[in-house]
Amino acid sequence: MKIKFKKDKPVVRNTKVKDYICLNGKTLSEQTIYDYAQFIPKWKDRLPLDENDDVETTDCFLVSCVQPQNHTHNDDPALGGEPSMMISVGHTRNVVVHCRIKSCPDNVIHQYFLSRLTGEVKTGTAPVSANNEPPIYIEETLAEARRRIEKENTDWLWKKHLRSLKRRAR
Repeated sequence: MKIKFKKDKPVVRNTKVKDYICLNGKTLSEQTIYDYAQFIPKWKDRLPLDENDDVETTDCFLVSCVQPQNHTHNDDPALGGEPSMMISVGHTRNVVVHCRIKSCPDNVIHQYFLSRLTGEVKTGTAPVSANNEPPIYIEETLAEARRRIEKENTDWLWKKHLRSLKRRAR
């Protein structure tokens, strides 16, 4: 009896990272700390986190958080709070932003900067880049909108049903 082993196939992931186009014309991966700085409250009160106190050569700063409602005294040194958000140059990314308080999740901070840099208002969904705009339905009545949405949902369900039938047929 011979035992056949399956050949190790390389793992292919379908995760495509989208690089958003920002208002200043650069992609998100090309942004620098100073591009983010315009959206940080009290940027003038930043503290360099380096052994030398030369602000121009420092690549890491301690600043007030962009989510002050999660912090004691709104993360304001004038009210007795301490700056808790760190912004620095990373090894794999140009800018790394992290808040040191556990009640302030990093994904909320990243969403804040993404919406400001791309110029889009946060609507609870992922922001839409300039090269991936949603379709605009002009002068669409309520009945037409309902029919369009119902058709999109029906098409999706029909495709799902056909895929399940193909799997059963195998």
